[in-house]
Amino acid sequence: MPETERRVQRGVEVYNDGLAPLVVMTGGRAPRGDIEAEVMKNFAVELGVPEDAIRLETESRNTIENARFTKQLLSGDGGAERRPQVILVTSPYHLGRAEHLFDCAGFDVEPTAAAAPPNFLRRIGFRVYEVMVSVYYGFIDQCGRARGE
Repeated sequence: MPETERRVQRGVEVYNDGLAPLVVMTGGRAPRGDIEAEVMKNFAVELGVPEDAIRLETESRNTIENARFTKQLLSGDGGAERRPQVILVTSPYHLGRAEHLFDCAGFDVEPTAAAAPPNFLRRIGFRVYEVMVSVYYGFIDQCGRARGE
């Protein structure tokens, strides 16, 4: 099962367990031209999530923008709450970085991991990618960018 499907499947489980009143799909245009959030929404609907329980953030190109644009999107859904609570669903090797960025953007974050890929080499590859991105993030103000500064 591809990475995106594992993430969506875990998000649908969280929704079906009654832990979240809505599901936010994030992600802009992928290299092949699809809008990632829309692809995820379609899969979630196939899995039984009602369309009116799904919000889309379709502009982000990275995790920093996922956090910033999701905060903007949700500020229209009862945004008087200073630090809205979210259950953040992502891959296990991505969870720490994503949780940090969503915290920077102003969320109270409860992280939950999607299933890891069954292939050991793919898991190693994703971990190496996360290390490389973390090194890059060390040279920028990632929290400031997540807040939109």
